[in-house]
Amino acid sequence: MDKLIGSVIRIDGRDYLIHEKLSETLKDELREEWVVYEATFPNDNAIHKSTRRYALKVRYGRRPRGISETRLAVTEALAKRFYNGECRALSISSKSGYTPVFYGSEELSSNQNPFFRHGHVWAIAMGLADGTSLYELSELSYSDKVIIQEEMIKALE
Repeated sequence: MDKLIGSVIRIDGRDYLIHEKLSETLKDELREEWVVYEATFPNDNAIHKSTRRYALKVRYGRRPRGISETRLAVTEALAKRFYNGECRALSISSKSGYTPVFYGSEELSSNQNPFFRHGHVWAIAMGLADGTSLYELSELSYSDKVIIQEEMIKALE
């Protein structure tokens, strides 16, 4: 998914510019590939006087060979239910201060799916913490930074 770096994804009426792929995880049970990107919303500067960073979680539907249409439809329905539940949970708990801020979700065109031409592409936009980048903190060792980043990525997934 590195080829999307520098491109724009539109979620809930906002154009997010992708800067980096943070993680990529295969979810066999849902026949999905989950990718978390770091992005900015370039027009955000007028609102926040700086460029706020966002996490875009994109769920790409996969279609492995040898799977029946019936089984694929059941798995797709289950994946959609989990996606809707995730969006609902983020929306409800967004203002708690303990979870990422939910900025919206969108079902994108299946043309944007690199795994399967007709597979779903469901995206969620969440806020990343404001402040100094983890890698700019000089008091932490590189290995500590990697451990922290890996734990944060697990929380987003």
